[in-house]
Amino acid sequence: SQARQSAPWAAWGASYLGSDNEHVTAVRIHLTCPLPALAERNETYWSAVEALGAEAATEPSAIRKALAASDLVSARCSFDNGYRPDDADQSPTTPASALLEGQAVCSGYARAFQDVCEAAGVPCVVVVSDDEAHAWNQINVNGAWYNVDVTWDDAQRTHDYFGLSDEDYQVRTGFTSSESQGCSASLPLLALTLHLP
Repeated sequence: SQARQSAPWAAWGASYLGSDNEHVTAVRIHLTCPLPALAERNETYWSAVEALGAEAATEPSAIRKALAASDLVSARCSFDNGYRPDDADQSPTTPASALLEGQAVCSGYARAFQDVCEAAGVPCVVVVSDDEAHAWNQINVNGAWYNVDVTWDDAQRTHDYFGLSDEDYQVRTGFTSSESQGCSASLPLLALTLHLP
């Protein structure tokens, strides 16, 4: 069973109640759902991750497992165009929103993809752009790291953002990240179409 390090549901929100023009002087913190319901939702999320990971794990290679994980997340989610970063409801940023509610923003997609990849046995990390405007993933296949952007692939119904070097990713998206694992090459298209390891 996979280590459950992330909290798949936004369990709280905050509202700023006052400031003195330099400092926040009051904050209201509220739960977005009752604690018993949160525990049940967490179990539902991790059960879904384990099922999706098991499905992706049936593929013959790490690349195909990650590609299956990408497709499985995309099949369950669409981009939440109504979300704004200053919204009190931050649930679209969660992986549970991606897999269970069917709508998320890039951080929700990225964290859900990470959890499904890890459940399938593919090392995966979430990276955030240097301007903090976007999140995507990097996967490790046979000791090499590659960029994967499930959000952009889902929006365009392609795999054009799967298995890219840092340079190719920046050219296609404009985003860079100092958190990169050092993705020095892109996967050849043949690796995806011919099911190579």
